[in-house]
Amino acid sequence: MTAEELVASFVDEFEALADRQRALAMKAYMQGQFEYYGVSYPQRKEVQKKLFPPRGSVTPEFYRSFFILAWSGEGREMKYVALD
Repeated sequence: MTAEELVASFVDEFEALADRQRALAMKAYMQGQFEYYGVSYPQRKEVQKKLFPPRGSVTPEFYRSFFILAWSGEGREMKYVALD
């Protein structure tokens, strides 16, 4: 799996879990600075466990590429994923 494919998988999962009402509340709390999918922390962590490759199975370059793509992605949740 490439970094691009992994980011696309996260987007697909977050879109499937999206909660519009929660996203609006999250955006309001952050004074409109970010867009959100409305995915809760426990949901996000479950998606991360499901999608992240096992440690040591990918190169540092893969992680760099993934970080850049995830950080630039839409939805604040993608920034959280990049940091985790």
